[in-house]
Amino acid sequence: VAYPSQVTVADGAYLFDGLPGGPYRVTVNGATVPTDMVLTTANQPLDVTLAPAEDNVSADVGYQFTGSIGDRVWDDLNEDGVQDPGEPGLVGVLLDLVEAGADGIFGTADDDPQGSTTTGADGAYDFTGLPPGQYRVSVQAGSLPSDYSLTGGTDPRAVPLAGGQDVNNADFGYALVLYTVGDVIWIDSDRDGVYEPVLGERPVEGVLVNLRDAAGTLIGTDTTNAAGEYRFEVTPGDYTFEVDPSNFLPGGPLAGLSTTGAGTNASGTINADNFDFDFGFLGAAAGARHICDWWATNTAAWPLTELTVGGTTYTQAQARALLDHDGLVAASRYGRSKARVVASQDMSVFVAWGLIAAKLNVGAGNDPTPILATLVAADAWLQSVGFDSDIGQGHPRYAEGKQLYDALRMWSGS
Repeated sequence: VAYPSQVTVADGAYLFDGLPGGPYRVTVNGATVPTDMVLTTANQPLDVTLAPAEDNVSADVGYQFTGSIGDRVWDDLNEDGVQDPGEPGLVGVLLDLVEAGADGIFGTADDDPQGSTTTGADGAYDFTGLPPGQYRVSVQAGSLPSDYSLTGGTDPRAVPLAGGQDVNNADFGYALVLYTVGDVIWIDSDRDGVYEPVLGERPVEGVLVNLRDAAGTLIGTDTTNAAGEYRFEVTPGDYTFEVDPSNFLPGGPLAGLSTTGAGTNASGTINADNFDFDFGFLGAAAGARHICDWWATNTAAWPLTELTVGGTTYTQAQARALLDHDGLVAASRYGRSKARVVASQDMSVFVAWGLIAAKLNVGAGNDPTPILATLVAADAWLQSVGFDSDIGQGHPRYAEGKQLYDALRMWSGS
C-alpha cells in the first residue's frame, strides 16, 4: 500500500502516522534533494518493520553537500611554478581522480577511482559532485606535450575535501624544459685531455660542431667563439656532439691537427645542464719556442688573446704592455731591460716576462709537461709577491724567484 508522501519541515523532520504494524519501505524522492548533496547513510530505500502500536522515530536519512576539486594545467613559460598573467593553459590534458576509501590511505585495495576529466581551452579542469574524503589528482603524462616537465605543484597531488568545500587551487604547471650543453675546443699542448688555459693552452675559434639526436639525425650546428666554446639548448634525451669533418680541410680551423682524446664525436644522455663534451687537438709538430723579446715584437703571432699571469688575467694588449715595462730591449738577450728593472734586477718583473713567454709557447702547441711544475710554482710565487714589487737581489724572495725565472727562460729558448 502506498501512503501519501510527506515533506520534510524546516529541521528536516518527517512523519508517517496512524500506521498499523507491519513491514514498510521509506523512499526519498531524489528529485527533491538539492543537486549538490549526496547520501551519507547508505540506507535508501529504508526498510522498517513496525510492531503493533510501535512508534519508530529513528528512520532518518542523511545527506551532505558535495564539493569540487579543480584549477588549471598551464604552460609555465618562466618555469617559476607560479601561474603568471598571460601564461596559457595546456589543452586536452587528462587528469585522474582517486578517493582513498574507508582506510584513508592511498595505494590500498579500497582506493576508489572517481573518473577522469580533460582540460579545456584555458587549461581548466573540475571534478564536481564529490562527497567529503581524501582525494588524489594526477596528470596522465602521455597526454602532455612532448618533453614537458612539472614545474609547479606536485603530481600526484593529495587533496583533503570537507563537505561542501570547493578546492580550486589544485593546479599543475608544466614547461618545455631545455638544458644547455656543450664545452670547449682547444689546443691540448700537454696532451692530457684537460683544458688548462692557466698554462697557456689556447681555445680554437670557428670550429663547426654538429648536434645529432638518438637516431643520428642532424638537428643543430654551432660554431665555437673566441673562447673556443660551443653551446646547444636541448630537451632531455640522448645526443651526439660531432666535430664536423670540414674543420680538418685545408684552411679549416683544425687543418693538420688530430685529436688528443677519444675522437671527434662524444655522446651522452642529457637530463641537466652539461658542459663535459670538450675536444682537444694538437698538430704533428708544435710551433717553435720563442724568447720574450721575439714575442714582444711579433704580437701578430700571439696564439692567445688573453693570458693569466700570477693569478691576474690580462688581455693581449695588457700583456704586451707588461713586456714593455720600463722598456724591454727587443734586440737584447731574453729578460734584459733598461733603467730601473735592470738596475734593481726586479725579479717580480722578470718572472712575469718568463711566464708570458712560456705560456705563449704553450699556446703555440708546445708540450708544457717538462716545465709544468715550474709554471704552476711561478704563477703562485708572482701572485704572492705581486708584479713590480722591487724583488731585488737583497730581497728574501729573490733567490726563489730567480730559480723559477731561469727555468722558464731556459725552456723558452734563452
